[in-house]
Amino acid sequence: MKTTGSSFSTSVLSGTNLISIRALFFAFVFLLSSLSGLRAAEVIWSESLRDGALPAGWTEESVLFPTVAGGYARFTEIDSVLTSPVFDGSAFKSFLLTFTVAKFGQGPDGPITVEYSIDGGMSWMPAGVSPVPTSATYLSAELLLGRFSETMQIRFTRPDSPSEKRLRDLVLTGLPDALPPTFGNVVLESRTSDSLGVSVSFDPVGAEDLGDYGFLISEMAIDPTVTTVVVGTGDPGASFEALIGGLSAGVIYLVQPFAEYEDGVALGDLAVFRTLTLTPVLTVDGPYEEDFGSFDSELSLPAGWSVAGPNVSYFGPWGSGASSGLRGDADVLGFQLTANGNSIEKILTLENGTGTALSAVTISYIGRAERLELTGRLPAYEVFVNGVEAPGLAYSTADGDGVGISATVGGLSVAPGETFTIVWRALYPSGVQGARQIGISAVSVERADGVFLSPVVITPESGTYFEPVEVELSTPDAGVAIHFTLDGTDPTEASPVYAAPFFVTETSEVRARAFPLEPTGDETLALVTSRSYVLPMEVPDLAALASAEVGGLYRITGEVVLTAAITFRNQAFVQDAAAGIMIDDFAGFLAARDNYELGDALTGLVGTLGEFGDMLQFVPTGVLPTVTGVGLLPVPIDLTLEQLYADFPTFRARLVRLTDVSFDDADGLASFASGQVYGISDSSGSGFFRTSFFSADTDYIGAPLPVGAGSLLVLPTSRTDGNFVTARFLADFDFPQVLSALDLFLAGFGITGEDADPFASLGGDGLTNVQKWVFGGHPLQGDLANLPFTGTIVDQDGLTYATLSVYLAVDATWDPVNTRFLLDGATIDILQADSDLSVFTSAEVFLLTGETSWTPAEEIPGGNWVRLQSALPLEEGPVFFRTAVTVP
Repeated sequence: MKTTGSSFSTSVLSGTNLISIRALFFAFVFLLSSLSGLRAAEVIWSESLRDGALPAGWTEESVLFPTVAGGYARFTEIDSVLTSPVFDGSAFKSFLLTFTVAKFGQGPDGPITVEYSIDGGMSWMPAGVSPVPTSATYLSAELLLGRFSETMQIRFTRPDSPSEKRLRDLVLTGLPDALPPTFGNVVLESRTSDSLGVSVSFDPVGAEDLGDYGFLISEMAIDPTVTTVVVGTGDPGASFEALIGGLSAGVIYLVQPFAEYEDGVALGDLAVFRTLTLTPVLTVDGPYEEDFGSFDSELSLPAGWSVAGPNVSYFGPWGSGASSGLRGDADVLGFQLTANGNSIEKILTLENGTGTALSAVTISYIGRAERLELTGRLPAYEVFVNGVEAPGLAYSTADGDGVGISATVGGLSVAPGETFTIVWRALYPSGVQGARQIGISAVSVERADGVFLSPVVITPESGTYFEPVEVELSTPDAGVAIHFTLDGTDPTEASPVYAAPFFVTETSEVRARAFPLEPTGDETLALVTSRSYVLPMEVPDLAALASAEVGGLYRITGEVVLTAAITFRNQAFVQDAAAGIMIDDFAGFLAARDNYELGDALTGLVGTLGEFGDMLQFVPTGVLPTVTGVGLLPVPIDLTLEQLYADFPTFRARLVRLTDVSFDDADGLASFASGQVYGISDSSGSGFFRTSFFSADTDYIGAPLPVGAGSLLVLPTSRTDGNFVTARFLADFDFPQVLSALDLFLAGFGITGEDADPFASLGGDGLTNVQKWVFGGHPLQGDLANLPFTGTIVDQDGLTYATLSVYLAVDATWDPVNTRFLLDGATIDILQADSDLSVFTSAEVFLLTGETSWTPAEEIPGGNWVRLQSALPLEEGPVFFRTAVTVP
C-alpha cells in the first residue's frame, strides 16, 4: 500500500472497516503477549558500578568511580564517555538496556545519552536518552536496541547535560526476536475549533513490510471506539504527522498512532486533545462574565480560555497539593508554581461584537490566593491587554485572598469582528519557601466609553541595571501632560509632571499616564504604563550586608579583602574590618578575572545575597569590582576554641588564629582526606576541623595530621550539620617539631634520635651507626615511581652517609614492604616498621662517595605513600632516616 510521498487521508469508517481495525487491535494484543514471554532472555552483561572501580574491559574518559553513597560512575565533564567492551550480539534480534541515573551537584538539568555501534565502535547510532534527573534521586531508564551484529558496543555520554551525572546498575539483555515498531509521545502541533495537527516520532526497528500507518481518532464524549482513521502513505522516516479535520468545536478526542507490518499492528500511547471552543463575543448588551463554575481540568476550560506554560496539566482542586500545574474547581482558575523557570499564562480571547471599533474596556476580577501560611514566595499577576501591560490590573498574593481588582484600559484599536486578548501572567517568585497558589475568579469584561488617550511610552525597557538609569517618557498625543510616579502607585493629576529625562538611582517602578491640559467634558481614560528598574542597593560594608534582606541585589561600597579562592563552585571568601562572607560564583563571573590575588582589596562588589548551608552567601554579578589595594591580608583574630564557638556567627568567613590547638587523632600516621571532619581541642574546649577545600584547591590533603600542639589559621564556616573551621593551605599550619609515633615507640626503649646504634637496643642485626632524626613539616607526596631525587652525601665521624627521607605506609599504617631504590648501582632497602611499630625490617647499606641521585628501581605498590625530602636543611624536613653506610 506504500507509495512515494507523504500524505494522509481522513475517512469515517464503515461498519466493515471498523471491524477490520478492531481485528488488527486484537492481533496486536496477541503479538504483545507473545513477545512478553521473550523479554527474560539472556543477560549479556550486568555492571552495578558500585565498587569504586572501572569494570574490566570497559573504557572511560572523564568518569570517576567513587564508592560513597553506594557507589556509581560520575560523569564529570560534558565530554565524559563510558564505553562497554565489544560483544557478540549476533544470536539476538534486539536488546533491552536498563540503568539508573541521578544528578550530581549544581547546574541545569539534562539526560544521559546512549549510543550503540554494530561495527565495533567505527560508527555510532543513537539509542535514546535517559529521563532527566533533577536531584540525587535515581531515575530508571529502559531503552530498546533493534540492530545486531558480531561486533557490538554501547557507550554512555552527557553532551546535552550541563550538570554532572551519576550512573549505575547497567543491565543489557539480549532478546531472541525482533521488536515491533516503537512510537514516541503524540505531540499537538496545531489546534483550531475543527482540527488537530499532530505528530509522532517513529522507529521502525525490527519491522518488516511496513504497510498502513497513521492515527486512530475517537470522540471520547460519544463513544470510546475508533470512528476515524488517518492513513499515511510513503516512507514515514523518523516521524509522521497529520492534520485531522472535520472535528467539532470544544470536543475531547483520543488520538493513537498505529503502524501495520507483516507480523501485526503496533500501537502507540493514547493522547487526549480538545479542539478549541468558539471564541466568545463581547457585545454592547452587557459585560462578558465567567465564574469558572464548570472548571475541573485542563479539558474543561471555558470557551475562549487557554493556558500556556511549562506545565499546564491539572493537578487537583484549588488549595490542594503542591505539584506544579493547574489547580481549581467551582469558582476559581488557579495555578501552583513550584520551581525556578515555572510560569503560567491564563489567556482570554474575545471577539469585538459591539459593531464599532473598540478603543477601551473595563476589566474586573477577584485575585485569589491559597496556602496563605507561606510567606517566602508570593506570586503575583502581571496583566496584559493586547500585549500592553495594564498595571492597574496587577494583583499579588501578598495582599491576601479575595481581592477585587478593576481598571479601565484604553489605547485599544480592535475593529468589529476582530479579537483581542487579556493575559494574566505569573512567574515563580523569589524567596525561601514554597510558593502560594494564585488564581482568578469572577472575571468581567465590558466596553468602556469616553475620551481615550494613547499610553505613555517609557524607555528603556524594564530590567536590572548596575548604574543609574536615564528614563524618558513620551506620548504621540497633543494637548496632554504626562504625570508619573516612582513608587509603583498609579499617577494622578497631583503627581509630578514630566518635563525632561531623569535618572533612577535605586530600585523603582516608574508609572506614567497622560492627562488632558484642558477639560473635555467627557470622561477621559488613559492606560497607565509602567517599567520596573532593579538597581543594586548600596551598603557600606559587610556588617550592613549581613543584616540586609536575603534575595536583594547589593553593591558593597567599601573595600573588602579577598582571603581565599577555590575552584569548587568558584567559591571565595572576603572580609573587612567587622565581618566576612562566602562568595559562590556559580557563573564564573569573578573567576573570569584572572588577576585577582589573595590580599587584594576589592571595591564596588555587586551581587545577590542568599543563603547556603547555614551561611549567608553572596553571588556576584553585573560589574567587576575594582582592585584598590594589594597585599592587604587582614591580621587574623586570635581566639580560643571556647571564644570562637561561643559567638560563632560573628567570626564566620573571617580569618581566625587558634593557638595551642591540637588534633585529637594525630598519631604520626593519620592523614587528611577530602570532606572529612577531625576533632580539635585546646585548653579551653573542643571543636571540629573540616577539610572543606579539596585536593584541587589545597596542598595538605594526604599530609599527616600534625602531632602535638601548634597554631592554626582557619576560616570558620557553617553547614546544616554544624559549625567547623578549615585551613586554606599548608602555610596555615604552624606546629613545632615534635616526635612521631615511631619516636614515641623508640623512646619507650630509651632510644633517642642521637643514639649511634638505636636498633642495637632492640636486638640489632649487625647494622652500624644507624641514626635517625625527626622534624615537623609536610613532605612531598604523590606517585614517585621513576621520580629522580637527589640525595646528600655527608661525612661524619670519618664515615660517609647517604641521606634518605622516607615515609612508606599502606592504608595509612606502617607495613613492611621491601621497596628498593637504586643508588649509583648499589641498593638500599628502606627501613620499615609494621602496623603496631613493634617489628622492624633490616636495611642493607653500601659505601658511597661524593654526590649522587637515585630513582625507584621498581614501581611502588598501589596504595602506598612515599615521601622523600632532602635531609638539609633539617628545619624543613619531615620524618626521615639518616642511614650510615659501610663497605659491604
